[in-house]
Amino acid sequence: MAGSVGEETDQFVQGYFVYDSKKAGAVTVSHLRFSPRPIRSSYLIEDGEASFIGCHQPQFVDRFNLLEKAARGAVFLLNTDEAPEKVWQTLPRSMQEEMLEKDIKLWVINAYAVAKATGMGMGRRINTIMQTCFFAISGVLTREEAIEKIKNAVEKTYGRKGRKIVQRNFDAINASLAALHEVTLPDAADSDIEFQPPVPAEAPDFVRTITATLIAGKGDELPVSAIPADGSWPLGTAAWEKRSIALELPKWDAELCIECGKCPFVCPHSAIRSKVFTEDELKDAPEGFLSRPMKGKEFAGLHVAYQVAPDDCTG
Repeated sequence: MAGSVGEETDQFVQGYFVYDSKKAGAVTVSHLRFSPRPIRSSYLIEDGEASFIGCHQPQFVDRFNLLEKAARGAVFLLNTDEAPEKVWQTLPRSMQEEMLEKDIKLWVINAYAVAKATGMGMGRRINTIMQTCFFAISGVLTREEAIEKIKNAVEKTYGRKGRKIVQRNFDAINASLAALHEVTLPDAADSDIEFQPPVPAEAPDFVRTITATLIAGKGDELPVSAIPADGSWPLGTAAWEKRSIALELPKWDAELCIECGKCPFVCPHSAIRSKVFTEDELKDAPEGFLSRPMKGKEFAGLHVAYQVAPDDCTG
């Protein structure tokens, strides 16, 4: 985004990026500045300074205070699958209060739906879509100029991959503008939703004091004295972090299963578990528990079940 403006216009840009140690679905915070004059700042955007804030993943809304750096009158762009008229009810109460206090303007788009409809895929290929929305409502460039520059950047980036890929991005850009909506805020906060703690209250002390601070994106606030002097780290701390980033969850289809047993050990999160039961053990199974008799005479009286653990799969 910053590169496109810096290369295609006379604007001066500055970008500083804070990356998570994880990759897919992790948190990346982009501190961007745009100006017609040279930028002399050598520090991050501070609390109360940001005129635009974008959230590309809706599950971050109740996990992080996304608006703590927002200036009064800032614009907040949210990617969400909720309808514009229902988005307000999905926000934490403290976020609602901050939006009203700072007179923040809320814009929403279902970027995943746009990506799917325009052939960009069901995954997280929404950068072009969110970038289009940013320029359409931020005021950094006029909407017409911004769209032209974005399409030029698409040509440079994806041109070698063929016209089909370029056209898909063009379609996504055009569809983004139609799917972008401003939300009129009510006069008062009315949500019952609160921010989720980074880790459960029953987590070990080290996880609650150190790991939770890192997960919350506040690692810079930890003093050196809080880190073990020998650099060692307790084992098993990742088990307490549930990021809930999956857009889809697997489901076992008993009719298609050939009982090869490969999916449990291929699943990257070990979220799919297979079990073999006797008929007697299945008498007390909960309603909706999926299983089926195993194939083969040698397995007579045995049933197999493949279950998905959502908490593991979304982590």
